[in-house]
Amino acid sequence: MPTVTAHWMCDLAARTRRWITQQMILIAIALLAAIAPVLAFDDGEQFRERLLIRPLPDHNVLLHFDFNMTIDRLLDPDDEHYRFFPKSIAQIITKHQVGEFVLKLTQGRWRYAHWGLPVVPAPTGAELIAWVHRHDSDPTVGSQRWSGVQQSLSGMLCASLQQLGKNVHTCRRVPDSAIAPESRPVFVNTSTHETFYGVLPREAVCTENLTPWAKLLPCRTRGGLGRLLSPLDLHDASYHSMGIHVYSETNANNEQRTIARFFLSVVLDPTYLYRSKVWSLRSLLPHATLPMQCSPVSTECEVHFDAVNAINANGATPGLTTPVPIRRTGNVLVFDPTDFDLSFDPGHEYLAKFPVRDTPIVVQRYATGRGLQSGGIVNTVVNSGSVARNVTLFDTLPCFVWIWESGTGNTVGKKRLSIHV
Repeated sequence: MPTVTAHWMCDLAARTRRWITQQMILIAIALLAAIAPVLAFDDGEQFRERLLIRPLPDHNVLLHFDFNMTIDRLLDPDDEHYRFFPKSIAQIITKHQVGEFVLKLTQGRWRYAHWGLPVVPAPTGAELIAWVHRHDSDPTVGSQRWSGVQQSLSGMLCASLQQLGKNVHTCRRVPDSAIAPESRPVFVNTSTHETFYGVLPREAVCTENLTPWAKLLPCRTRGGLGRLLSPLDLHDASYHSMGIHVYSETNANNEQRTIARFFLSVVLDPTYLYRSKVWSLRSLLPHATLPMQCSPVSTECEVHFDAVNAINANGATPGLTTPVPIRRTGNVLVFDPTDFDLSFDPGHEYLAKFPVRDTPIVVQRYATGRGLQSGGIVNTVVNSGSVARNVTLFDTLPCFVWIWESGTGNTVGKKRLSIHV
C-alpha cells in the first residue's frame, strides 16, 4: 500500500510540472504577442494604406487605393527576411541592379476633358519604365538587366511584358531628359543609370493581373483596405489602372529608404451599373467585405473623400452622409475606416457644371488620312495656361511611319516656337 501511494504522488508531481511548463509557454507567447507591434516599428519597415474617393463631374466616382511599404535600409541580395516589403520585388531590384522601376497596367482611357488630372497618369495597355545601373565596360549588360526585369515582372503579374521589343511593340533606351525618376539624384542619376522604356498598347488587364498583384500586399485581401479589392466590382469599370512603383528617398536620418507603392484606380458609373445617381460605398462595391477594417500591421490607415465636386456655394456638402471626419484639409475629408460608411445623393445642385481641375498641358494624338500615301499621325499640344511653358514630349511611332524631317517650327503671335524631333 505505501508503494502505491508513492507512485501516485510521483505522477501528481509530474502532472504539476507539465502544467506549470504549459502555463509558462502560454505566458511567453502572450508576451511575444504584446511586444510584436513594438518590434515591427523597430525593424525599419512600415506599411501604410489609403483610399481616396472622388465624385467626378459627370456622375462617375473615382476610387484610388494606395498601399505603401517602406524599408529603412538598403536592399541586400543576401537578405531573405522582410516583414512587409515584398520579397519578390526586392529580389528583382537586387538581382538586376535596378535603381527604380514603375509598371502600369491600364484598361480604358482617362477622360482629361471631363475628369481633370488623374492621381497617377497612365496610358492604355502596359507601360514599364526602369532605371538600371550602367556597366562601363560592357554596354550590353544594361539590356540584359532590362530583359530580366521584363521576364520577372511578366511571370509575377501574369502579364505579356516579355513581348516588349518584339515585332511592332516598343522597347528601347530613351533620352535621359525624357522621363525623370522619382528617386533622388543621389540614388538614381544619368551618370550611373540608363533609362529603358516599353509599352504594349493592346495589353488586356483582367483578374489574372489583379490577383497576383494583391497577393504581394502584407494582408493580401483578407485584412485592411485590401478587403475591398473585389475583382467582380473593380473590373466592371470604365477605367481601371493598377501598378507598382519602387523608388528610393532619404529618411529623417538622411539614410536611404526604399518604397514600394502599389496603386489602383477605378472609375465606376453608378448610373450605368445601378440606374441611380444616388450611391454608397456598399452599392459601388457590393461584392467586397464591408465594413472596412484597418490592417493589423498598418501604421496608417485612412479614407479620404475629395469633396471639391460636391461642395455647394456655401461650402457645405448637402448630399453627403458620413460620420464625423478626423480632420479636414481644404476640400478633402479624412475618415477612420473602422467607423466609415458613406452615401452620396447628388441632388439638383450636382447637376450643374462643375469646373474641371486645370490641366496645364493637354496632349492628344490621332490618325488622319488613309493608307501609306495620305495617312499620318497628328499630335496636338495645348497650353491651357496664360504663360509660356517648356514641354518635353516623348512619343513613340509605329514601325511603318517614316520620319522625313528632323526639325520644324511654328509661330504663335510674334514668337517663333522651335520643335526638334
